[in-house]
Amino acid sequence: MIRILQLLNFEAFYRHFEPLGLSPVEYAILITVRDNKSVTQSELAAVLKMHLPNLVKILAGMEEAGIMKRKRSVRDKRAVELSLSAAGLRRANEASRLGEAFNAKTLAPLSKPEQAAFVQMLARLVEAHRRELVSQARSLDAYPAQATHAADVSSSRIATALARRVSTARWLM
Repeated sequence: MIRILQLLNFEAFYRHFEPLGLSPVEYAILITVRDNKSVTQSELAAVLKMHLPNLVKILAGMEEAGIMKRKRSVRDKRAVELSLSAAGLRRANEASRLGEAFNAKTLAPLSKPEQAAFVQMLARLVEAHRRELVSQARSLDAYPAQATHAADVSSSRIATALARRVSTARWLM
């Protein structure tokens, strides 16, 4: 049922966000970058569960469109930090308003108490899965030989750090 709801939600998302021409991942990028100053490309890729090269392609398009800005991190010269341009901030705020309306429409079949309970249950499920990821990351850190790929160890560390640092709770997708 969760997968069916996800598919239906994506179909509805595209219709609702058609005026902005945003995909769910572009929406998530805009809101996450807006709400998390100096987030890096790697951190964002980990949060969105994307391969970095795929994310970089999307970010390049957003940068060309004048929405996104990228610069070398002062914290880590190897990393690239993301921020929104003034146009990007306006677009993110407009997307956020549409997102609030979309979330309200998505939850409308439920009563207000049911909506609150549903969102609470989703938050509990997300937290349980995050704890599991942190536990797995610790296992990979303790036993790197169990990693199927060298990147598994570093991405697990990033995901662990991001579970604490990056806020993505503002969107239901």
